[in-house]
Amino acid sequence: MILMKRLWILLLAALLLAACVATPESELIVNKNYGVAEQKLNELYTDTVGTADEPQNGALPRDPLAPQVFLDRWQKEPYRTDFTALETTGARMEGDRKIVDTREVHGTLQLTIDAAIGQKADGLYPVYRTRTTTLGKAQTTAILQNLFAAPTEVYVYERTKEELDAEFQAYLDLVQEKREWDAAGRPDRDDWDEYVPTEEEVAERSQQYMAEIAAAPDRLETRTVSDYADVPYDVWSVYTLSDGHALSVHASETGVSAVVDRGIVYPSYEYEWDKKHKEGDYRHWKDVEMPREDADRLLEAALSRTGLVGFSVTWAYPANLMGEKNGKTKALATGWSYKLHRDYGGYPVPDVNWQLDRSLNYENDRAETYAAPIMTEMLDVMVGPNGVLSFTWYNPREIVDLVNENVELLPFDTIASRAETAITTLTNPLHLRRHSLEWYDTQGCIPVTVHRVILSTYTIRERNADTFFEMPCWLVFFGEDDTDRHNMDMGYDCLILNAVDGSIVHPDAGY
Repeated sequence: MILMKRLWILLLAALLLAACVATPESELIVNKNYGVAEQKLNELYTDTVGTADEPQNGALPRDPLAPQVFLDRWQKEPYRTDFTALETTGARMEGDRKIVDTREVHGTLQLTIDAAIGQKADGLYPVYRTRTTTLGKAQTTAILQNLFAAPTEVYVYERTKEELDAEFQAYLDLVQEKREWDAAGRPDRDDWDEYVPTEEEVAERSQQYMAEIAAAPDRLETRTVSDYADVPYDVWSVYTLSDGHALSVHASETGVSAVVDRGIVYPSYEYEWDKKHKEGDYRHWKDVEMPREDADRLLEAALSRTGLVGFSVTWAYPANLMGEKNGKTKALATGWSYKLHRDYGGYPVPDVNWQLDRSLNYENDRAETYAAPIMTEMLDVMVGPNGVLSFTWYNPREIVDLVNENVELLPFDTIASRAETAITTLTNPLHLRRHSLEWYDTQGCIPVTVHRVILSTYTIRERNADTFFEMPCWLVFFGEDDTDRHNMDMGYDCLILNAVDGSIVHPDAGY
């Protein structure tokens, strides 16, 4: 929880501020209207080279582009470069507006490049055209029936009068506590936001609570069922299962989520205190009794039963299913949690949004950043010794056609040069740091390391259409020198470069 809270704080800060450096006068960010990518997508084959004694050369069939293979590792000696950036010094409310106070900071970034390069073994990089699709009730029914025990009863979850009344009282208690804290001079604490509601806001919220309580049911009505044939959409429904467990389900046209015993899946971390830096963090995975190999087999079998094939695991970790037991929050079960993404020709589309610190300046004033964000398709599944404990399918998508069976990619030297320039000129290093500014003063720089590079695929918007290209892209992960000790991919920044035209890809906008 501490880690996730810190990540969300960093995410918000990075979105509010951007590095105060001028965009270089170069093709660092390729003009998307040049049409380079579109041209290469239409070049399905390369011309076969004939010989002088082959007069029929013009009629020869053309061969597909040969497999494309790149270096196994990208390395470069450390070097330093100056930067100017903004640091958040505080925030305050002026009426309805939140004002963020900043100061200009000058410093030095030291860049080290020592990164393994992940790529496809066959060297073939197809491009597919896709579009979002809707999830019908028949498919939802089939998924639930193939993953969980048969249901016996169901009710639509609503907050009862008793629950709302308790929530209302908790709200009033919090307001009173904040007022007393404010009167005491606002001593330091980080377990709530610092805003104290006004009398008018408390009165308005109280009226809302009283109206909700009046309309709420005294108790929830259940009905008998024998299957999942009529799953309610756009509400949380709770099924009683034949094996004695409960199953919370939320289904809609954009996805389905189901979890046993109304639990919540949390990664299983181990807290570690770092004496050198005098700080603590959740840095290592805890072991679980269930072997990863057993979990893999259960996952594969579950997906096979649902017919959800064509997905690859992009992340796996030990996890706890947390929930209420005997009035206390406890681990209801342990197991393995997986994130899976659609596999387009052997390299899945990863969802890097959830792990970005976003220190990059994506030119947030540009119009395209206001477009609706790309909604990445993903399966999120937790399995325990007895089977699936949690299943979510986000944002279903379907393949329209294969656009190019092996699109031509830029040379890695070109990609490397653009990645290096982007990190040193568009990064706000203050958003990467993990220690106090005094610690960096003793080092003389903020160290940044490119530690991993993956040639994967990412979703790119097709211009003037409601479809997308699943395009080969370079994912360049970077962070402080010591971030590898975390033994996980959370908290790193990820630069996304289109492997076809070299342009920087905004993780939300998709271009």
